[in-house]
Amino acid sequence: MKTTYESFEELADAMCKGEGILHLHNCPASGEDGEIDYCIPWQRGVKSFAEWLDHIGVKVKISDDAESFYDFVARERE
Repeated sequence: MKTTYESFEELADAMCKGEGILHLHNCPASGEDGEIDYCIPWQRGVKSFAEWLDHIGVKVKISDDAESFYDFVARERE
């Protein structure tokens, strides 16, 4: 799995990829009671926001000692 993204748009694409781990952990339609009606608008919002961040030149700098996204999510769900 890729953990370094070159743009927010690339990250948004990964977040919106159907059965991908990022989608499963973030989409409001994920889970047993999820509704597909919530998924498409959520994806549009994620992609539009990512495109805007790229458009205005926002850069993300993550320190080498930062925990991974997956460790962060696991800790938050405890």
